[in-house]
Amino acid sequence: MKTRVAVALVCVFFVVLTVVTIRAQRRTVPGSRDFDVTAGIVIAGPDVGFRVQRYNGSTPVGELVVKRDGKWMPVQFGARIQPMR
Repeated sequence: MKTRVAVALVCVFFVVLTVVTIRAQRRTVPGSRDFDVTAGIVIAGPDVGFRVQRYNGSTPVGELVVKRDGKWMPVQFGARIQPMR
């Protein structure tokens, strides 16, 4: 009898753990009142650009920019990007 109770408690524990994990991973829908920026917004089209600062021979050197509130803002990446050599 003790074994059955222990197995049942372990099963309940894992079900609760699964529910908590799933709820923590919930993403909100853009346009809803509780929109979460960390869920990820895709910026595409005319709102993405490249600001040329100088040329290295014939290769343009600059920074990636996005349009926000009518102004071009430099991009800061969450992960480090290393150029291929």
